[in-house]
Amino acid sequence: MSWYLGLYWGPSSEPASVEVSANQVWDSLAMLRDELGCASSWSSGDVILDGADSLATALATGVHTKDTTGEVIPTLGQTIGIQSLDQHDLVVNVSVGGSADTWTGVFVCQTRLLANLDRSRAGRLLGRLVEIWCPAHAALTTSQLRRAGWQAGLSKKGPAAGWLTWVSPDLHDPLPGPVEELGGGRLHVLAPTADEATVDRVLHVLEGTGPTSTP
Repeated sequence: MSWYLGLYWGPSSEPASVEVSANQVWDSLAMLRDELGCASSWSSGDVILDGADSLATALATGVHTKDTTGEVIPTLGQTIGIQSLDQHDLVVNVSVGGSADTWTGVFVCQTRLLANLDRSRAGRLLGRLVEIWCPAHAALTTSQLRRAGWQAGLSKKGPAAGWLTWVSPDLHDPLPGPVEELGGGRLHVLAPTADEATVDRVLHVLEGTGPTSTP
């Protein structure tokens, strides 16, 4: 069974863009190893991964192409398969795009190990992923995000916050629910349709430098 482990905006099952470094992706693999008790070593294709540098090389392979002027053009949507060397039923795909220094990342975990996770263990995994990928937002609650979105001018009728969850590829809907139910309200931030100015306003509110009253 495959489960997506990534940042998603409800009610859509489309992954939100999250900029992550090779170090953060590597730390995420180490987190999976610790939490699942397996996968002490990894490979991508024929390359054995032994740290963030080798992972960065694997992530950058094929991500960039050159146009007729020789300028490097990022190719979004590149997927890198990272295979556990010591656990045959654990494969992690990292969907990446962007520059050679950072990527937008979403995990796709293909493993029987994740099929029967209880809610508390799933919540711990998700919470740790937020701490690794979005440490500045790790303590935010759903209510805080919603209020910040409203204060920044987002519609109360639309989603003002995303959630991090397991998603079944067969159902195309987040399951089993917002990470607030799983991991203490740790969520990524911002609406999927927000423009850059709105995003900045939300961040200012969350940082305590913006308006404090709900419009």
